[in-house]
Amino acid sequence: MNIGDPVPGSQSLVSSTNNVLVTTPATTTTAASELGLAAVSPSVSVPVAIPAQDPVAGPSHVYTPSSFDSTQQRSHVPAKRARVEPTAKTTSKGSRGKGSKEKGKKGKEPVTSTARTEQHFLSYGDTDVGNPLPDFTPPPFTPIREPGVHIEGPHLRNTMVKALDFFQLYFTGELVGNIVQHTNAYAYIQLADENSKHQSYAASDGSWRDTTPDEILRLIALLIYFGLVKVVGKADKYWSTKTLYNGLWARSILSRRRFRALMALLHVVDPCNEPAGNKLRKVQGFVDFMKGRCKLLYQPRQHVAIDERMVKSRHRSGIRQYIKDKPIKWGIKLWVLADSSNAYVVDFNIYSGKAAGREISAHGLGYDVVRKLMGDYENQGYHLYVDSFYTSMTLAKHLFEQGILFTGTILENRKDFPASLKNGKQWAKRQPRGTMRWEKDPPVLAMQWVDNKVVSMISTASNANQKVQVNRKKKVGGVWEINNWVQQPLAFQACNRYMNAVDRADQILATHNVQRKCLRW
Repeated sequence: MNIGDPVPGSQSLVSSTNNVLVTTPATTTTAASELGLAAVSPSVSVPVAIPAQDPVAGPSHVYTPSSFDSTQQRSHVPAKRARVEPTAKTTSKGSRGKGSKEKGKKGKEPVTSTARTEQHFLSYGDTDVGNPLPDFTPPPFTPIREPGVHIEGPHLRNTMVKALDFFQLYFTGELVGNIVQHTNAYAYIQLADENSKHQSYAASDGSWRDTTPDEILRLIALLIYFGLVKVVGKADKYWSTKTLYNGLWARSILSRRRFRALMALLHVVDPCNEPAGNKLRKVQGFVDFMKGRCKLLYQPRQHVAIDERMVKSRHRSGIRQYIKDKPIKWGIKLWVLADSSNAYVVDFNIYSGKAAGREISAHGLGYDVVRKLMGDYENQGYHLYVDSFYTSMTLAKHLFEQGILFTGTILENRKDFPASLKNGKQWAKRQPRGTMRWEKDPPVLAMQWVDNKVVSMISTASNANQKVQVNRKKKVGGVWEINNWVQQPLAFQACNRYMNAVDRADQILATHNVQRKCLRW
């Protein structure tokens, strides 16, 4: 046997000037000289890196495995089998031998683990043209009125200087007059019923003493006083004559008996015209009036936020809700639109649950809540911030079409969220803090940022290249260091700044709680 002759049962490797020819019993393949093919089995050819050889002038020459032996002491070395990296490893019940100790789960599909491949994602350094795009131009901020307070009539000097003046902007004489009328009407209906539980609030002759606007205002003042001066226990202690309670003003405002009567018979809507089937029929007219005043007296600034609010209550009705993650777990849920600059409540809706005629749309409850609250602010360039309950790609695109910019955190399992970003938890495990990746679905920018955990967000107003430096704590040698600066996309900073409008409004309300239990209407 001569050098270069093929070994029986093996394949021959023949090289010409620029090509490598590999011959197997099954196929013949030609490849560039920079990439050779090593035969692993009669039917498989696997790429193996072979050092590029310089062309040799003259007649063709033959390369054998021994030509790569630097010592050149052996006349022939058989070609070694190339090591093949498996692209997939399949483990199933049928692939284990009889003596195998591996145990599989009965009835499960074969588990396939693919080789880890690093995929390139767009990050801070990749150019984002952002908006405007040819078909996606951000709307300018052009509100229908000047942002800020709008008081009816001329604003004269030395007017609107007392808290009572601002209070009467909302509790107008018209509203107080309606409450007086409806309370008296409801009292007559209840006292006329011999089986009514309210008979004890009648006068000695069984009649009802009509209430007046001044008396209703005194009742409201007393409730506000209860919120400012807190007494533990029942409200009756505000009228106590004991030394411990000296100095309380309740007796000078309203008698205890009259206070109980008004709290039992107070009515804010016409008791004779309550629409059947409406869970909010006892307060619907009053709520509509207050919502109208909130929007009439103030034009919000550009940045607004929508979130839910819980009004604490344990009453028995079909509108009471339970939210386990809220500080107030039981109560009435409100959808609130607030100005992010000062926490002013611009508009709100009461959630009364599912009801006939108010079916949820195909886009979900969060979508319907946002579109209803933002209906009066379309095509004015407002920028809305919401949390993951409301956010969806569909909502962001629809609001952009209506001239409203959008930013909000989002859950990865939303069906329209980019598929390439849905493995955020696994991706973040191998990334340092501050890493970001993004993808564009015009006009929506989808981003994921690694903080304590990965956070996903979408926006129609941000650019992926805009970033800031934020300080985070880091544990080094068992000691927490605070000077640990990491990168953060500007959209996340803006969301943290403007999203908490409703929470700030709740904090303001919590300082002066005027809620008091009353008898069921």
